[in-house]
Amino acid sequence: MGPRVLWLIRDLGPNLVHLLDTLPTLLEPGKTQSGTSITACIVRYFGANVWRDRNGQVIIGPPFNQRHANKLGKRNRKYPTEPDRFPWPPRHWSRVQALAATLQSAHLWIVLLVMAARVGEVAALPRDCIEFAQDGQPYANGKTYKPSRALAGREREWPIPEILVDVFAQQVKLVNLSERLARIIEARGEMGDFIGDSTHLWASLGASPSSHATERLENFGESLQVLARRIDLTDKPGGKNLHPHRFRGTLARLAGLAIDGSQKVLMLLLGHEDITTTLGYMQADPAFAKEVDDVTRELRILRGEALIEDMRAAMLDVNHLPYGGHGGGGAPVLSDAVRAYEVELHRTGEDWGVDTARELSVLLTNNGESARLISAYVVCTKVAGEVGLCSKKKGAIVASNCQTECRNRIEDKTGRRDTERVIPILVQHAQQNVADNNWLPLQRDKKQLEQELKRYDDIGAQWRDRPEVRSILEAGT
Repeated sequence: MGPRVLWLIRDLGPNLVHLLDTLPTLLEPGKTQSGTSITACIVRYFGANVWRDRNGQVIIGPPFNQRHANKLGKRNRKYPTEPDRFPWPPRHWSRVQALAATLQSAHLWIVLLVMAARVGEVAALPRDCIEFAQDGQPYANGKTYKPSRALAGREREWPIPEILVDVFAQQVKLVNLSERLARIIEARGEMGDFIGDSTHLWASLGASPSSHATERLENFGESLQVLARRIDLTDKPGGKNLHPHRFRGTLARLAGLAIDGSQKVLMLLLGHEDITTTLGYMQADPAFAKEVDDVTRELRILRGEALIEDMRAAMLDVNHLPYGGHGGGGAPVLSDAVRAYEVELHRTGEDWGVDTARELSVLLTNNGESARLISAYVVCTKVAGEVGLCSKKKGAIVASNCQTECRNRIEDKTGRRDTERVIPILVQHAQQNVADNNWLPLQRDKKQLEQELKRYDDIGAQWRDRPEVRSILEAGT
């Protein structure tokens, strides 16, 4: 949904806001209650204005099939081969209303994903959460309340991604203009600069009889589901209804992936410049932190399960790569553990089943405590209470001091290609340094070559006996 939602926000949004801002000046006094009058104004508008995307290109229609708001799930009689084709540009008031509701739902989509907030927090956001400077630049404003040990609380500034500020600013304009038009059409207000007294950020937009721009949005889940159908996607991704809490779970999963792999990914996702801000963001919300921890543990269990399956496959097939293609000092240790576990199963009269690898992974990773991805292609199997070469004391992993020989280190098979590519390059550079008597660069290449040869036993065996490699390893000794 992401690319389509961003198109609605960045390309459709500014054009739709301009239309809604212009319509009041085109509506003639005395005809504001006539649907024909509004339609005529829309036609006049498009006679003088052309909608363009962010790159200045004329928008001839959405880059995806946009389904008609009032005929979701039905066939279009005029275009029977295309379901619910949405006429473009929208030249009827009901279609403009449908686009306004779609744009608001796109805003909601981004807010839920980026903020990782509960739907109650999002629903309570007021319009003054955004302030506009004299030059029109929007700025986020307001407070969010998180647990704090300080008795009187603590004020902090939380940087948020620019897209979130842009979304809030556009939503404020959208709901203000929609409410203004609704009051004008019903002759509740006067033409001109109408300022309503409403404070809610999310309005009941759309063309259905139950929708009214001056009322609050009540059903956020339904709004998201309608958005999915309108942009021609399923409203049940993975077989489950699209609803606000799924976005919180999605961000928790992204956070788990980032924490287990690269914390910088999470920093970029949340728009932070410092990892301490990112970690503090999660710790400030215990419920969200628990979701992240659950996801992270599950990812490690899955990683351990895959390693176990690879090790067992190598034991059953003599033509298979050693240790399933994995390497490092931890590969033979894990292989022995898998072999011992299967022997124990047979002793008790059981066979290796479809769930055995997962059961063993839960045991060996201490329910997701280990099998951490500490760097590219390197998995650490150290658990709490164990000692590794990275530290002389029991305790946390010291990733910066990870050593190839450690019995807790497993080189993932996905790194084999890089090792196979870099060894010939190192050999070539070392040979050139020997020829040029560049002994300092030679020692650097030699050390890196030794490390690469230790990563995967079969790759190292292929290179160590070569004369040129032996001469490099013996040089300077």
